[in-house]
Amino acid sequence: VSLKTRFSFGPKDHAMFMGLIGLSYALSQGVVAKPLIRACGARPSRLILACIVVLGGGRPVALRTASLAAVYALYAGMVVSLGVLNTAITTACSRLAAADQLGGLFGVMESVESVAGLVGPTVGGLAAARGPAAPLVAVCGCYALAFALVALFFERHAGWSGFCVEAKRQHFDKLRRNRPACWTYFGTVTNALPHGANATFVRSRTPPPANSGWSFFRRGSV
Repeated sequence: VSLKTRFSFGPKDHAMFMGLIGLSYALSQGVVAKPLIRACGARPSRLILACIVVLGGGRPVALRTASLAAVYALYAGMVVSLGVLNTAITTACSRLAAADQLGGLFGVMESVESVAGLVGPTVGGLAAARGPAAPLVAVCGCYALAFALVALFFERHAGWSGFCVEAKRQHFDKLRRNRPACWTYFGTVTNALPHGANATFVRSRTPPPANSGWSFFRRGSV
């Protein structure tokens, strides 16, 4: 509606605009997202926050500018950010569950997305009844809330740092890939310490960074 009002968009203009949106989204997931996610390594929250900033900051500018070229450029950037954001979230969430649980996790995510697709337009319509600026305020508010939640909590649950031990080679290789920020050891954990010592230890089949052989830790710390 805004494009039609400001720039007298006709059917051909809408077709070109939607074509740009589709192309931008395809490029974002097929070309742009993978190298950006790889560059962020174990800290995907930085990429997610940057995408949220582009989405939340570009929308009010796109709705206020009088330049059609600026509208196309802003929406292309926002759609690319959305595609990268979705890919980064999916990649990060795949680390939260074991392989046999990923199907259920992604099913829940799809269900939440479907419900949001119904609730979002409804809330937007109700907000529009209160004033033309209300939907924009609601959208920007949602992005601000998402930014705060990611900044405060994402690293705690998807950043995964700490000490990981795995005794089976096939699982250890996956663990090392999925927990790049953790110390990972190919070994076993047991309470049967020599000389009756009261601690939990790891018998590492690969030397720890600072020494080799037995590494001792207080009970419950591993």
